[in-house]
Amino acid sequence: MQLQQALAEQFMVDGSLKVVNLGNAQSIIYSRIVNIGYSMYSSRAAASGGVYRAAEWQARVAVEFSVILPGEREPLIPRQVVYGEAYFRQQADLEVQRSRAVHMALRNAAKKIVQNTTELW
Repeated sequence: MQLQQALAEQFMVDGSLKVVNLGNAQSIIYSRIVNIGYSMYSSRAAASGGVYRAAEWQARVAVEFSVILPGEREPLIPRQVVYGEAYFRQQADLEVQRSRAVHMALRNAAKKIVQNTTELW
């Protein structure tokens, strides 16, 4: 659902193409989240004992997409994978920060999908 909302938002922000309901669509984007991962981006030494802890994390999503034209046999844009990234720090609640970072990474991936779609059209 977050990917669908991010795609609609990014297409509206770009303005090159118009988002309409499925019955009026001249093209259809199929997309799915292939992978979501987290990794330590930078570390810092803790005050006690010299134990290293992550200061900043990276959320990375892999999104697969293709664009078809209704009634056409071959896709306009064959299946491709784009990656979206976002960075976050551990604040009071790590899970809330992770959720927000995934949302931003999906938004970043949606922006790349819009760029690929409008450039390849």
